[in-house]
Amino acid sequence: IGDIKLPKQWYQRRVRGYSHGGVCSYVLSMDCYRADWFLYARFSECGNGAPCLEAITFHQSGFSLELQRGWLINNNGEKVDYQLGQVKYFGADIEVVFDGEYLDLAFNNGDNHIIWNGYNGVQVLVSETTVTCGLCGNNNGNPDDDFVPRWSSNTVPDHVASFIGSWKLNMPDFVHCYEYEEEIEISDQASATCISAFDNRYIQTCSQKVKPAPYIQACKQSYDQEISGLRAECNLLQSYILECDTRGAVQSLLVDWRHQTTCTTLSELQQFTIDQGCPQDNPPV
Repeated sequence: IGDIKLPKQWYQRRVRGYSHGGVCSYVLSMDCYRADWFLYARFSECGNGAPCLEAITFHQSGFSLELQRGWLINNNGEKVDYQLGQVKYFGADIEVVFDGEYLDLAFNNGDNHIIWNGYNGVQVLVSETTVTCGLCGNNNGNPDDDFVPRWSSNTVPDHVASFIGSWKLNMPDFVHCYEYEEEIEISDQASATCISAFDNRYIQTCSQKVKPAPYIQACKQSYDQEISGLRAECNLLQSYILECDTRGAVQSLLVDWRHQTTCTTLSELQQFTIDQGCPQDNPPV
C-alpha cells in the first residue's frame, strides 16, 4: 500500500516481540470508505514461537477466496486447480494468475492487486485514491500515521500491541493473541548476515527506489526464528525485490538477483513452498 515508518519508540536494537497464543486472524487491509472489500490475515506460531503469516482471505461482495501456503487456493472449501500462467476467474471481477513465484489476485477492473508469495509474505497494491485501514495502514501518503489503532483519535500508541490488537477479529479463540511483550535480542550473527545480504552491488541498484533499512531490520529480528529450509535474509530479499519491481526497478535485477546472491534458486524455492502446504496431486509447478 505504501511506505510504513515505524514509530521511533518501536525501533531499537533490543526490539520488543509479542507472545503468540495460537492461530490468530486480523484485518490486514480493507476499503475503509465503502467497505467494498476486506483482506484478512491468519497468523500461527513458527520457528521458535514467533508469529508468522500463514494464509490470507479476500472478501468482496459476498465472495471469498483463501490463499494458503503452497500457493493453494481455497474457493468456499474447494481446492482450485490451476497451472503456471493460467488465469482463473472468480465472481464478477476477480482474477488470479500464478507466475511461478507469486499468486497475483487482481480486482476492481485490475486496478488493485494482492500478491501472495505462497508461504509468509503478501503485498497489497491499491489505487492512490483508495482509503484503506488495517495492519497495512491507511494509504494516505503519510507513513507517520499508519499505526493508528482501530476506533482511535489518530494517536499512535506507545506499544505496537495496542495497534495490532485493535485489528484482531473478535472471535473467542483469539483472545490471547499478542497478549504480552517480551524482549528480543538481535544477535551479532543476525546483524552481520542481514547487512551483508543487502550490501551487494547488484541489490543496491534498487536502493534509490526502495530504502533497504526496514528490510534489514526485519531480517535481523526474524533471523533466529529457526525455520527449517527458510533463510531470513533470502526471505527478506524476496520481499525487497518484489517492492523494487513495484517501484519500477531495472528488469534484470528482478530476473537475476538469485544468481547474484547465495540464496536458493527459484526451483528450490518452489519445492520448499509446495512442501509447506497441504499435499497436492497436481501442484502448479
